[in-house]
Amino acid sequence: MQLSDKSRTLPRLHLTGTLLLVTFLTLFLSGFFTWQRIHEHNASIQRIEALSLQQLQQRLRREMSAIRTDIDYTQAQTEVELRQRLVEMVDVAWTTANALYLEQSPDFDQASLKSLLVETLRPLRFFDGRGYYFVGEMSGRFVLTPTSPELEGLLMPDNQDDRGNYIVRGLLEAAHSPEGAGFHSYRWYRPDDAERMADKHVYVRHFAPFDWLIGAGDYTYEWESRLQLKLLAQIRNRRIGETGFTAVIDTQGQVLLSFDSQYPAEQGEDAPSVLEQEAIVLMLEAAAEGGGFIRYLWPSPITGENTWKTALVEPAGHWDWVLVSTIFEDEVSGILKDEVQVFEASTSSNWYTYLAVTLVSLIFAVIGSWLFSRWSSGLFHAYHEELSAQSAELKRKADELTLSESNIRHLAFHDVLTGLANRRLLIDRLQQQLHQNQRSTNFGALLFIDLDNFKTLNDTLGHDKGDDLLRQVAHRISFCVREEDTVARFGGDEFVVMLGTLSYDEADAAARARVVAEKILTTLRQEYHFDGQHYFSTPSIGITLIHGSAIAEELLKQADLAMYRAKDAGRNCLYFFDPEMQQALSARAQMESELRIALQQEQLLLYYQPQVNAAGKLIGAEALVRWQHPQRGLVAPAEFIPVAEASGLILSLGSIVLRQACQQLSVWASMPSLSELSLSVNISVHQFKQPGFVDEILALVERFQLVPQRLKLELTESLLIDDMAFSIERMKYLKQKGVGFALDDFGTGYSSLAYIKQLPLDQLKIDRCFIDGLPDDANDAAITRIIISLAKELNLWVVAEGVETEAQWKFLQAIGCPGYQGYLFGRPVSAEEFMKSALNSK
Repeated sequence: MQLSDKSRTLPRLHLTGTLLLVTFLTLFLSGFFTWQRIHEHNASIQRIEALSLQQLQQRLRREMSAIRTDIDYTQAQTEVELRQRLVEMVDVAWTTANALYLEQSPDFDQASLKSLLVETLRPLRFFDGRGYYFVGEMSGRFVLTPTSPELEGLLMPDNQDDRGNYIVRGLLEAAHSPEGAGFHSYRWYRPDDAERMADKHVYVRHFAPFDWLIGAGDYTYEWESRLQLKLLAQIRNRRIGETGFTAVIDTQGQVLLSFDSQYPAEQGEDAPSVLEQEAIVLMLEAAAEGGGFIRYLWPSPITGENTWKTALVEPAGHWDWVLVSTIFEDEVSGILKDEVQVFEASTSSNWYTYLAVTLVSLIFAVIGSWLFSRWSSGLFHAYHEELSAQSAELKRKADELTLSESNIRHLAFHDVLTGLANRRLLIDRLQQQLHQNQRSTNFGALLFIDLDNFKTLNDTLGHDKGDDLLRQVAHRISFCVREEDTVARFGGDEFVVMLGTLSYDEADAAARARVVAEKILTTLRQEYHFDGQHYFSTPSIGITLIHGSAIAEELLKQADLAMYRAKDAGRNCLYFFDPEMQQALSARAQMESELRIALQQEQLLLYYQPQVNAAGKLIGAEALVRWQHPQRGLVAPAEFIPVAEASGLILSLGSIVLRQACQQLSVWASMPSLSELSLSVNISVHQFKQPGFVDEILALVERFQLVPQRLKLELTESLLIDDMAFSIERMKYLKQKGVGFALDDFGTGYSSLAYIKQLPLDQLKIDRCFIDGLPDDANDAAITRIIISLAKELNLWVVAEGVETEAQWKFLQAIGCPGYQGYLFGRPVSAEEFMKSALNSK
């Protein structure tokens, strides 16, 4: 291809223009960078100044942070140190009293011995004379109050301080703790001011022989004052550079640690100077705003002249202190001046080098530009030829793309395996059909088809045979519908058929949809052939009607839900969508969501139903979970346990129930009158099969210091029969650790003597369905006698559930039933009500 004259002139023009442009740009950039260097020089000086100021402020912040850490630690140590000393003093008094009791009890009666102990403790003093011992009865009656003997013998459980805290009640609660000792805080009148109260810490210890509490206490401000003086001495020894230190003032402007020396503030009679007054005002203003940096004038320790100082002011957070970390700016200015001089010297030495480099760069830029233009001229000729060839190639590829566009469009909206419409095309057509039906008030139908046991075919004959089955199913479904209807593969082994327009009448449309669905059912049930192999497959079909006011996604959900209802009905059938399905599903989803929140917010409570022996004596209880719903009130487990099991929440719920039950059993064990009670806890199938279930049980037993024999795990027959060997192994291991087992609802499931004799059970619970008919129903009476007789032979304890009448109880007593549970003996109640009732029955 020949170049025109204009084409041959273009390289020359390119060379001339490039040389001029490069020269101009080099000169322009040289001037720009020269100006930029000057600007950077000034900016660098400013950065050095800012950096120096920043470093100064960082030094002050580090110093301030270290001091505040010391203050926080010291303040925290006030209570720790006081508590340690109180424990030491009370332990001494308790040991003295116990020793006197053991030594003198054979020689004195109770009254004389009490008097001896009181008079022994009365004169004892400590904490510089402030501390003394007091003694009180666990009923709240004062026995010994050395500083107020007029209170001895008085019962004052409602005595309060100026903030409404109950004094005696708090002391009693501390002494009633499981450890038999504890702390209590309240406010009491100061020794130096009988009209004012101050915070006071008290430690008490239970003295069991006389059911007394012995205690001692002291005021926290006394200990704070001593530690404050120690802290000021520490701050006094800290320095910041050569001239910096930290001063301390209070929020009233009183100087606690001097501003201009490392010595404490002198409390002379001379009034503070004007400079000191102005500085204190600035500091108090900064502290009132939360703290910050300030500048103020102060006499230089070297020249005596007023010199600027920078200070960081922060409230200490305790004791109304204000911390002031300060340093003379002259100390930092000297360092800054040296750095600026070094920077300016290095900058001036670089100017000549910079100008020489700029000149050499200009020369090389011009030469390089000329050489580049010569080289690009040759490339231009070659490029002109190549451009023509590429133009022809692009035209050929454009023709190929035009031919393949239709294939790409087909792949975007159709399934590759079956050639049917895919999900995207189905939803698009469904939306169009909804608009059309809304205008014409026609009804259509949507059929959701799922192949039964399709995974079995893939696993046995291979995925290639599965793909072959899907292609044959697609062909058979297409044969069963009209041309205007849409058949789509929705994914996997799921197909969807959209019957666009069926009838103006809803009932007639449903009938027509059923005819088509039954035709599809019949067709898909026929035998399939795979290279000489024969296979039968059945579908499950869900149907919902299409009407104008519906939403495409909702219709697909409805048909899918109906399909799963068909599978639940036994597969190989069709099912129409019922709105009650959606309501039930929504209600279940709502309950699952609320149950998750309930587990997080600890809305689940344990109720306890008593278990008694044949004499009616309380021997234990069963823990029953209840849901305290914020809107619906108390929800029975029959409503939410199935949801928890289906959603997997039963694991979290079961752990909560186990932990609360073990904690309650620990509380009972600490009470002599309830320590012999046992507690039964229901265990779910999923919970029992968890790998960490055994470790969880044993950890709870150890954590709450339980007698394992008092804990009974109730299992159902269906749980055990599912994997008998696994169940027996797990139960035996826990049984060796002392944990007991009860078989719940015995007689209603898969009861078998073959497995009952193998299980390490302690207890059988007769289901209430056999108890309800007693004593009149002969069958119930016979079954109950057999169960009790069987349990006796197997050496198992029996508990009859659901005992509600005297007649039932008497009948069961007559046939030798040892244990009972039911409304006759008590309904499920909260832990507090159960303990109250149990204690009353004792």
